[in-house]
Amino acid sequence: MSSVLDKRRAGVLLHITSLPSTLGFGSMGRHAYRFVDFLKECGLSVWQVLPIRPLHRVPLGTPH
Repeated sequence: MSSVLDKRRAGVLLHITSLPSTLGFGSMGRHAYRFVDFLKECGLSVWQVLPIRPLHRVPLGTPH
């Protein structure tokens, strides 16, 4: 049985905030689903998303 990792795949790196939204920045809502459908139509199978929060602990009182 072959693993999904044994196959060649292609995709894009797109941060969630790059998607359109009524909030002014992207979300994992309707537009994200439309984007995934678009990727599938293009024959792509990977959507890599950058972290959406700090990877380290931010000390209390640190300005955002």
